[in-house]
Amino acid sequence: MLLWGCLFIACATKESYEGAVPFSLDDFRFRKQLSGMTVPFDTPVMSPYNIQVYDTILVTMESQGDAMCCLYNLRNRRKIGERLKKGQGPGEMLMPAFVNNDGKSIQVVDMATSTVYRYDVQEFIHQDAPQPLSTCKLEGEVCAEMQQAGDRLIGYSYFKEHQLFAFDGNGKMVAELAEFPPCTIEYTETERADAFYMGFASNTRNRVAICYYMTDLIDFYTTEGELLKRLHGPEQFFPYFTEVHDGGGATSRPDRNRNRDAYFSPRGTSDRLFVLYNGGRVADEGHSPSCNRLFSFTWDGKPDTLYELENPIVCFCVDEENQKFYGISINPEFRIIEFPY
Repeated sequence: MLLWGCLFIACATKESYEGAVPFSLDDFRFRKQLSGMTVPFDTPVMSPYNIQVYDTILVTMESQGDAMCCLYNLRNRRKIGERLKKGQGPGEMLMPAFVNNDGKSIQVVDMATSTVYRYDVQEFIHQDAPQPLSTCKLEGEVCAEMQQAGDRLIGYSYFKEHQLFAFDGNGKMVAELAEFPPCTIEYTETERADAFYMGFASNTRNRVAICYYMTDLIDFYTTEGELLKRLHGPEQFFPYFTEVHDGGGATSRPDRNRNRDAYFSPRGTSDRLFVLYNGGRVADEGHSPSCNRLFSFTWDGKPDTLYELENPIVCFCVDEENQKFYGISINPEFRIIEFPY
């Protein structure tokens, strides 16, 4: 009787997400091993934190130097220029991030000013000081790269009741989307905001996927805010945070002994969601943010392909036309890795 009572209590207190569908690595339809090659540019990349490909041009977003972007020709492997000066003057930016879109223009949001700039692709590539086709001041603040979804721009709203803001073409906020995942773990507002820190991607039309950094959870939404599917896997772990008060303000502290890294750098194409998966325990000796597994899912939430990467990376982009991934590797130094898939 005592044994059965202990088992009942253990089952009754097991953490879970409401409505989540568990999956494992065995649920992927395909499994592929990818061997990468360092792209031998004539000028070494500096310290990029994000990348995009437009036609045959790789654009890096840089954390160092006076220019925020560097451009490289993928055919002749040459650096062809720098764009977007760092600063607060006209045409300058402080905290730029890509707006992932349909590729017909280049869009960048400066998070410091909540302003979206849209550039002609060819002018951005060939002119040293490209002028934006349009600028758009957002009605609300965003704290990460944005996504185009139909005629809307969608951004991440940290420490709000909903996780995403939707803006129209004039920057007016038209909707708040995506409530936090209901969980059996009770979080304060501060703990919840940190526990469910995330990245997200779109198919640029009518779907958005939220991929969480510290729990292996993915939520698939319509751009109208309808939750289509909640996937938990492949290892079904949870984030643990404790609220702390220091100097009159509230912050939260992660439980390093239990917390794990989950999903990073989600990217959307017309028919697939791609995302890096880590799974490592933060407190483990030698733990690295680099990932050697990349997953793809259909937009209705079905596991599709598990890519095993020979070269671990921290961020990537998808060249859908040429069927290649380009990833940022940080070991032993910053470099760009090309993976035909």
